[in-house]
Amino acid sequence: MEIKRVSLDEYEDFIPHHPHIYNSAAFARVNANKASSLHCLLFMDGSKARMGIIMGERDAKLCSPFSAPFGGFSYHDNQRTEFVFEACSLLASYVGNIDLRAEITLPPEFYDKNMMTKQVASLATVGSISASCINAYFHTQRYGGYEQMLTHSAIKNLKRGMKAGFEFIATTHDNLEIAKRAYDVIAANRAEHGYPLSMSWEDIMVTINVIDADFFLLTKDGEDVASAVVFHVADNIVQVIYWGDRSQWSHLRSMNILAHHIFEFYSNKGIDFVDVGPCASDDGSINYGLTTFKETVGCMLTPRFSFQI
Repeated sequence: MEIKRVSLDEYEDFIPHHPHIYNSAAFARVNANKASSLHCLLFMDGSKARMGIIMGERDAKLCSPFSAPFGGFSYHDNQRTEFVFEACSLLASYVGNIDLRAEITLPPEFYDKNMMTKQVASLATVGSISASCINAYFHTQRYGGYEQMLTHSAIKNLKRGMKAGFEFIATTHDNLEIAKRAYDVIAANRAEHGYPLSMSWEDIMVTINVIDADFFLLTKDGEDVASAVVFHVADNIVQVIYWGDRSQWSHLRSMNILAHHIFEFYSNKGIDFVDVGPCASDDGSINYGLTTFKETVGCMLTPRFSFQI
């Protein structure tokens, strides 16, 4: 194989399918201003592109992702282990030749277990693991026995939430009035806890031009209590981008009932996985309370790795 740098349009022609939306040319195009330049790299076997990766140049590094939770390689189908290793070796030579470093964060393994495993092994060989985190997800095929997944205290919290008289509203990005209300609850939640909010409402509006999104709202007595913003990021996988509640309603277990409704919603839609994201604080350290909460609402845990070359 050989590595070839191409334009974004050429990349899109060679690599039309991706393990998740953040690797797509369309997503890179709307976020191109967040990098000084894009390196769209193909790993060519003759006239065939076996794999590809889009990296953004920032602070003397090539980053995948440069504006997303994770990136990594794209490919048409499952690639043999030796091709993945060779692609990673070619990438290491490429960044070395232009005197840069590379940073790559892979998605959790449930996005494509075989290829994620091969990428982890290959990148750890040509580089090193620079960070790891615990990522939570809900497997909806387990939903039929939801309460059986929960601890006794979690079941009590769920039943308390069910008795509180919440109304659950689900909508797509077509209903901007509900979508904005959902976002405003998130913004208020972050302000109450002193947490930064990485995406503005304008950022959300730009992003949903290339990513399908759902918005969820929990209300009580006419007040917006809790909400979630969820992106459709891969075949049969959605990702919770934001969720949270207003602190004055937490005692009624609004987040427990919101999680229950969201998992039920996607189970009914035939979506296999709900990616609930990393269990981490803003500095990247493991957040034990967040990990425990996600487990109590039925999530399973898996590692997510970042690499440096």
